Parts: sequence; structure tokens; C-alpha cells
Amino acid sequence: MSKPFIVNLLLCLALGNSVGITSIVLTAKKLKWVQVPDDINNQYFIGVSFLSGICFTMPLLVF
Repeated sequence: MSKPFIVNLLLCLALGNSVGITSIVLTAKKLKWVQVPDDINNQYFIGVSFLSGICFTMPLLVF
């Protein structure tokens, strides 16, 4: 495998998971399916989604 392919794969896995998690959580918040405390804003959701996107991707890279 070439280096550009591996870099592209890692970026897509990390960003794809992050975008998916962020969109689902913000949609659920907007539709009032979940209750969120007032002191938590959308930046927290985006930050945590990037961390979880990376954590979901790491087990795939181990195998």
C-alpha cells in the first residue's frame, strides 16, 4: 500500500466518524430527543465526537 492511500484512509476514518457522531447528536438535540444541561454547548459535542471518532478508528488499525 502506498503512503497517500494510508493517509487518506486514516483521515477518512477519523473525520467520517466525527462528522457522523456530531450530526447525530446535534440532530437529536435539535429534535429534543435528548436533554442537555445549559452549560454544555455545541463545541463540547464536536470535541468529544472527534475523540470518539479516533477511539473507534484505533481498533481497526490494530488488526
